Amino acid sequence: MPNKDIKIHNYSADGVSIPYFQFGTGQPLLFFHGYGGGTKNYLPILLDLAKHYQVIAPDLPCFGAASKPETPWNFSKYASFFAQFIEYLNLQNVILVGHSFGGGVALHTAAAAKQIDRVLLINALGGKVNYTRKDLAKRICTHTIGGAVIGRKTVTVEMVSNFMRWAGANITYIPKLDRILSSSFVETPPQTTAMPPIKFLWGKDDELLDREYLQQYLSEIPGATVQYTDGYHNWLFYDPLLASKLIHQEITN
Repeated sequence: MPNKDIKIHNYSADGVSIPYFQFGTGQPLLFFHGYGGGTKNYLPILLDLAKHYQVIAPDLPCFGAASKPETPWNFSKYASFFAQFIEYLNLQNVILVGHSFGGGVALHTAAAAKQIDRVLLINALGGKVNYTRKDLAKRICTHTIGGAVIGRKTVTVEMVSNFMRWAGANITYIPKLDRILSSSFVETPPQTTAMPPIKFLWGKDDELLDREYLQQYLSEIPGATVQYTDGYHNWLFYDPLLASKLIHQEITN
């Protein structure tokens, strides 16, 4: 499907508007992108997944081309919003997939919506973070940006370019993004026995959200399993077809 033929839909609720892609047929797969980006970064992966699923991929409120609420959202607010979104689209047996910050959104949405079949979290936020925002900023500089400078596959030029364009157009909103990230550090996984099956797919060389963080995360979600793959926090951007294949495998296994 050529990109020029992809239709962008829009959804609004409670004064907040989001664009979303919807393509493919089959079981619905609702995908949530990472912090500071937008769904367009993931299109090569999502278009390949559309061979197997009906893919729905929104820009999260506060990011991309979505509305920028005056009060920054936490995971619980995102979950409430997307539970309504799922109802609006009349989706059933939904597969939730989230990368990075979007993983926290997916996990909390799974607790808020009754139509969820399973959840796949890819190098995801949403667990207890035992270091400060300053520590995280240092990790981003040294491991993500610094890693790219010395040739590691930690962040793509396209990702940085897209974020810089967005940041330039939304410069006054940047301080609110810091507050969104702060809220994600203090929220823990939803405490409910009604959660669907949860799997983790993890780039084993992630230095942003490391193994210690992952093990703590797993301990907070009874029954969750993890599958490791090669790569850093943003491993899935470097081989979109492999990323799509691994996501499909973990959903179907």
